[in-house]
Amino acid sequence: MKTTPLNEYTSVTPSMKPSVVSKGILLALGTVLCSSISTLSYGEVSVEGLTLKSKSRVGRSDYRYEFLVMLKNDAGPVQDVVIDVTSSNPNSNIVTGSLHADDIAANSSLELGTPFVLIQNRRVRFNENDFNWQIDYQQMGNRISDDFSSGSAYHTGQYNNYFVERGLATQEQVTAKINATYQQLFELMPDQEPPEVSRGERVYNAGFAENTENWQWYADNGTQVDAKLSQREGALIITPSWQSNGDTLAVVSNNFTPIDTTEGVNVEYEMGIAQAYADDGMMAVQLFIQGTSGGIGFFAYRALTQSATNAISVNGVGPDTNFGYLSQGFDFSHVAKLGFQFLSNGKSTEVGGEIGVSQVSIYQPPSLDGSDTSPGFEDSFDEGLGQWNVSVDNGSVIAPSLSVRNISADEIDSANNNVLAIKPNWLTENDAFTVKYQQFPALDINEGRDISFDIKLPSAYVQDGNMALQLFLEDANYQPAYLGYTMVAGFTADEFVTLRFSHVGANSDFGYISDAFDFSQLRGIGVQFVANGKAADVSQDIQVDNFFIAGDMPSQPVPELSDTSVLFGVGDDMAFIKAIDSDDIRSEGMSYGMMISVMMNDQDTFDKLWRFTKAKMQNKTGSSKDFFAWRLSANAPYIAIDTNPAPDGEEYFAMALFLANNRWGSREGIFDYQQEANDILHDMIFTKSDNSSTRLMMHPVYQQVEFVTTTNVESFSDPSYHLPAFYEMWALWADENNDYWHETAEISRQYLLKAAHLQTGLFSDYASHDGLPQPTSFNPDSHKSAYDSFRVMGNMAMDYHWVSQSSELKALVERQVSFFESEVQQYGDFIAVYEVDGTREPGIDYRSHGRTAMNGVGASISENPFSTEMLNYLWQQDAPTGMYRYYDGLLHMFGLLHAGGEFKIYKPSENE
Repeated sequence: MKTTPLNEYTSVTPSMKPSVVSKGILLALGTVLCSSISTLSYGEVSVEGLTLKSKSRVGRSDYRYEFLVMLKNDAGPVQDVVIDVTSSNPNSNIVTGSLHADDIAANSSLELGTPFVLIQNRRVRFNENDFNWQIDYQQMGNRISDDFSSGSAYHTGQYNNYFVERGLATQEQVTAKINATYQQLFELMPDQEPPEVSRGERVYNAGFAENTENWQWYADNGTQVDAKLSQREGALIITPSWQSNGDTLAVVSNNFTPIDTTEGVNVEYEMGIAQAYADDGMMAVQLFIQGTSGGIGFFAYRALTQSATNAISVNGVGPDTNFGYLSQGFDFSHVAKLGFQFLSNGKSTEVGGEIGVSQVSIYQPPSLDGSDTSPGFEDSFDEGLGQWNVSVDNGSVIAPSLSVRNISADEIDSANNNVLAIKPNWLTENDAFTVKYQQFPALDINEGRDISFDIKLPSAYVQDGNMALQLFLEDANYQPAYLGYTMVAGFTADEFVTLRFSHVGANSDFGYISDAFDFSQLRGIGVQFVANGKAADVSQDIQVDNFFIAGDMPSQPVPELSDTSVLFGVGDDMAFIKAIDSDDIRSEGMSYGMMISVMMNDQDTFDKLWRFTKAKMQNKTGSSKDFFAWRLSANAPYIAIDTNPAPDGEEYFAMALFLANNRWGSREGIFDYQQEANDILHDMIFTKSDNSSTRLMMHPVYQQVEFVTTTNVESFSDPSYHLPAFYEMWALWADENNDYWHETAEISRQYLLKAAHLQTGLFSDYASHDGLPQPTSFNPDSHKSAYDSFRVMGNMAMDYHWVSQSSELKALVERQVSFFESEVQQYGDFIAVYEVDGTREPGIDYRSHGRTAMNGVGASISENPFSTEMLNYLWQQDAPTGMYRYYDGLLHMFGLLHAGGEFKIYKPSENE
């Protein structure tokens, strides 16, 4: 146990607490002055006083001091108290070794039976600051850890390797397999760049490698701003000298060879700004092009709110672009200049700094020789409202209105700048409506088509964060389909954002689709808006534009860099776990990845995953503020598909963070792992939205984890979310609600007893708070023993090993082992999906890596001889590759760690 100066501490967990007295104690014969003693804020045990028992001469030059030590405990009962004292005075010799006390009662004082003995040169003045007291202790059992089985891993520190114990492998083989599996699944894939061929021919580039390449600046709009241009490290450095809050600065290229943009070109550039601009948030930039005849067009307006250098791409710049201003008669066939216009927008002149621009390029997109590139459907509202209409959904009684609005700044040339303006009249927090175009010529989308549209949301919706939207499709017989349900909390406010849906067709993952939907006869498109708990007074007009369905040739996805890994990098310091089969990022996978990296002692991967989680997944606004969005797009900028949290993700995040603190120690900011874990636990118990759109994550009556927090789904639980082993650790390590988590652990054990089928022992994926299988409209397997429920076997075994050695949970495991033994005897193998009574799911002929892995973990606590065969199934299977390596692969990795004795409790003292 190290001695650390008081001011260097960042966080210490409460199970084993050092209390450092950094100030000494001023001593006089027979007198103790201890008012200056200070302890850490979390400290409960301190030195209350010293009493000089005796003082005697030792030799010619030294005194021997003997003190009685009085300890004070200001909190609950503690035990195993150890006190060590050191002195920085070279003339002092502390004779006493460690001082001990078996226990100290709550809110009491105790005089130690062994005195503290010091020998010091009598000519040296005694200095109170020479001593450093360190007091280590454990919270008294009797309430939490004493309830754990004495044979549990928490008390014994023993983690058995069941592959070795059952004679299936050697220790060396197990270690090698665990390491190889981790290296396979967690090989870091770098950021994926689209194939160069897709960018087309680069017809202009300013790389600023050696100079400013004759770029120039000028004060625009009659302002007096001054500026300096320079070159540094491949970037054009712009240093403005702002004169007023209305300044406008233009920075423009030299004349280049004229470019024909009539078919659209793609403009790319990189830009970074001083932090002061980002913090202020007022300044904006837009691009402009200039023709050889002097005409000018401004486009791609955006606020400058991020200091980090970002790569920006503006595609299809040409006649169809939504220009903020465009000169009448602009000649798109002879564009000869490109520039940036910076607008102060009310920014104070005191807010300044450098702006860096680099790698400015214009690309002529490639042509698809012989291919029909004409769109299947497009509407930019330049011909008016047409066949667009609105319908209300879900029994709403609202009456939204539609109109075509012109947004051009140029009143003369405004024909190509129409948008569809939607004026909702929200009445309740449950309202929903769909804006749609009906009965265009039929399109066959069986093979998939790319679909996109632009949307502009006022800041009121984004700040509230509750409203959701999704793509709407309709076939020739008016049968509906809905895709891409997305909450608006992560959107950019007051700017047009393009939403893209790739390869929409028969194989897409629809939120809802009519059973009779005809993919060969798509004849309608639109967008559905759902209040989703949004208050009725959050209401402003919404604008949409540029609905587009691609022609016969959908875009080709970027090929995967790996067929084996699930870990993908973002820049140099972030990474995410990708759900390969659904092409998204889930809080489940992110938290699993963090847990696995803790067990593998890989802090670098852990921190990359956590940094991404905090930056991209944690909701900053909306009804789920501070919780983690359970599902993101796997493509930059990683927008949330659903901002609602999944409680199992929160649970694994918290547990992984506690273990990271205990194994590696916490740092500052988001890497104060312990504080981050405590924040999550607090939110799980106490946090929900101010309106009725969300509920508490922990049910306030049942004291069970919910399946979801959104109130548009009824309240029920998921047996695989019940993690009593985690709850017991939180009962020991959390800063608050320790008894609550200890009670919750036992409640969850009792819940599992109710939720298991009486004969088979199988669990349903979702279950009511009383443990009954829970059918749902959105998951046809919710009442069956399917993919979620795989995990319950592993969770019960983890609790048995770590904490409880519960005979009741062991009996549930034995029931399942017997069931799967009968399945193998009757059918030759078990499968992935069953009714809870054991009826096999038709059409399922595989057992799944995930079920095999969790069955193997459960088998580790079984005495049935067949349990060794179940462990052997796990040992013999290789890590999955290909499409389904995400969920199956992570459970497989968990299985190897648990059964191989490497899924361990790291206690708070183990980072010292």
